[in-house]
Amino acid sequence: MRYDNTNPMSSVNEQCYMVDSSSSGRLWRWTPYGWARSIVMPPSATVPLHDLAMSPTGSEFWIVGDEGRVFHYPEP
Repeated sequence: MRYDNTNPMSSVNEQCYMVDSSSSGRLWRWTPYGWARSIVMPPSATVPLHDLAMSPTGSEFWIVGDEGRVFHYPEP
């Protein structure tokens, strides 16, 4: 989750990100309205995902999956 403590009313404060460990791992985002459509991952993301890290602004993600794979979103 991210939290903008300079703006407690920011809509990003009510969002949470997670990855799943299915065979075609996905990045999910929870919003105040429920689960958003899953974020499109690169075609090579065909392994279970285990963890993610996010930049402070929420504009970049690094996702770790099986077989030592690391994915960067958005792709450069």
